[in-house]
Amino acid sequence: MKKAVTAILTLLICLNIGFIWWNSLQEAEILNSVSDTVAEAVKPVVVTVMKPVTAENGTMFGYKYNDFIRKTAHVLEFMALGILLVLLKRNVINIHITAVLFVALTVAVADETIQIFNGRTDSVKDILIDFAGAFAGMIISGAVSALVMKLKAKKPKT
Repeated sequence: MKKAVTAILTLLICLNIGFIWWNSLQEAEILNSVSDTVAEAVKPVVVTVMKPVTAENGTMFGYKYNDFIRKTAHVLEFMALGILLVLLKRNVINIHITAVLFVALTVAVADETIQIFNGRTDSVKDILIDFAGAFAGMIISGAVSALVMKLKAKKPKT
């Protein structure tokens, strides 16, 4: 069973990293088109939810709407990576959490480095956004795992 879990988590991590890096290999015009389509599809919900933090000029946290959607997508991609890495660490391999953090940071740095070679801009701010997403995923995964263990401990044994 442990080998199957290891294989599945490893595959999901590789697919997640592949998806992140595949997006970085895309030309800016293609990604802009995709993000514009997604941005329009989710706009009714996002504008309503984000209204309290939207500035008078329409920016959210200093970003134009489409840029905000793009940054949110980065956070979500890396949040998934953080969750998967912690699941692998917790359930399969016994490594220190700093190794997991290092993997997430390495993926974020590589992601921005890839963009240099296809004419897109790289940004230290994007590395920090990506890493924050991965870290948030790790926190969420750890919190859910702790909650599950606490609930299991309270459950009476029959």
